[in-house]
Amino acid sequence: MAARVVVLLGAIIVHGESAHCDKCSSPSSLFQVDSGVHGRLGFIRDPVSMSDDEMADVDTTGMVKKTSGELTFYAYSNEQDQYVSASIGPNSYWEKDKSDEFCREYGKLAGKANFLDVGANIGTWSIPMAQCLRKLNQGGSVIAVEALGRNAKRLAASAHANSLDNIELFNYAVGEGGRQDQTVETVVEGNMGHSNLFSDSSDSGVKKSVSMTTLDEILKDRMASKDSRIFAMKMDIENYELYALQGAQNLLLSDHRPCLIFIELRVKTHEPSAKAMKLLEDNGYQTSEIGPADWDHLMRQKDFTACAQRFMSA
Repeated sequence: MAARVVVLLGAIIVHGESAHCDKCSSPSSLFQVDSGVHGRLGFIRDPVSMSDDEMADVDTTGMVKKTSGELTFYAYSNEQDQYVSASIGPNSYWEKDKSDEFCREYGKLAGKANFLDVGANIGTWSIPMAQCLRKLNQGGSVIAVEALGRNAKRLAASAHANSLDNIELFNYAVGEGGRQDQTVETVVEGNMGHSNLFSDSSDSGVKKSVSMTTLDEILKDRMASKDSRIFAMKMDIENYELYALQGAQNLLLSDHRPCLIFIELRVKTHEPSAKAMKLLEDNGYQTSEIGPADWDHLMRQKDFTACAQRFMSA
């Protein structure tokens, strides 16, 4: 069952506190979403991550505490989330084989390397990757980006429970950038990871506020240095990947682009996903593996060896 939520991007709420949108961009940016409707989304300049105090003080009432190996996750009940939360067991969690594979790739590097998790959900990539980077002891950190506040709070609670201080959590939706307008977020009960953004100004549902920005805005301070140190990225934002990538042009420049990307793109059935694939290919990526589902793509830079050399020293 899907509960529809109208999202007004003009009234910004950052971590639950109302704020005037004085950092929204003014130029308009037109895009097409799944429904075929065109819409304009505003975005926040200078987005801020959740503070250590905010992450430590999350109210876990109503959350389900689960353990997998030595990791603790704050999740939903299996009835509320039949996929990601339900996947967490004594020795399992969502896409564990892929995050384990990424951890092994990081283990081959001699220097600091960060991980970017776009569509972090409740943290089943961010938490194990943060633990992996901490164990490697090269100073690597996780940049987690999650639009849905209830997911971000679970991720924050899990980070605190595991004493992981190397996660920077941004509770924002990410797109290509544009002026403030109205959009709709659909929260899919029973599959919280399938919640998504699309344009529908006629909706009369419950009004909520959300903050929206771009990946380039989130990462601009990191990219101001010679090397952004982001070795790999995971992106799964429910058919919104094209617009997030269009808002990450600086990230995709040769000096900054990740060496590895794991991304969900339904290229056979979804035109924007096909365009996202072409955008990545035009920026020097090629698919090295597909699966387990045919929309899961592991992509590497064509010059992967040279890219990895960037991370062979601190």
